Amino acid sequence: NGFLYLADGNSIHKFDGQTGANGTFTASAIDLAEGWIIKDTLEWKGFMWIAASYEFNKTTITAKPPRRAAVFLWNFQSRKSADFSGFDKGSTFLFENTFDISPIFLYDGTPHLFLRTQQQSTRLMRFTGSEFSVVWEEAGDIIPNKDGITEYYGHLAWLPSTAGDGVF
Repeated sequence: NGFLYLADGNSIHKFDGQTGANGTFTASAIDLAEGWIIKDTLEWKGFMWIAASYEFNKTTITAKPPRRAAVFLWNFQSRKSADFSGFDKGSTFLFENTFDISPIFLYDGTPHLFLRTQQQSTRLMRFTGSEFSVVWEEAGDIIPNKDGITEYYGHLAWLPSTAGDGVF
């Protein structure tokens, strides 16, 4: 759509370089609820797919609660907060009991991502058209680096952020 979007904590800012003398900057074009940290974004099929993890405020919580991650779909227009109520049904995908979410990427023309679970396993998730489903799971922390995911001779290959390698 010709705009530059910048993820910053729980906000996405927008810059339109074609309006105004020096362009027009819109701070907080959309905000996720407090505690959400944007990990990655992907523009696909008219939406921005926002991969985020929920970081609890460690200074006010005594017991360590379960962590979670989510993918939010934004239509580039709504200014509502993405706290689950700001999106239509089916445009927020919540993953409970997860420690981390990877960059969201396209493989075979479909959004995919990795999750690191509280059970110390890594899951490869594929968007099926209405939800994300597990297509592969293995014990250990093998969430890929941001630029470490590629297709190699028809297979998905990745460079984990820790020791080891991965091919699906």
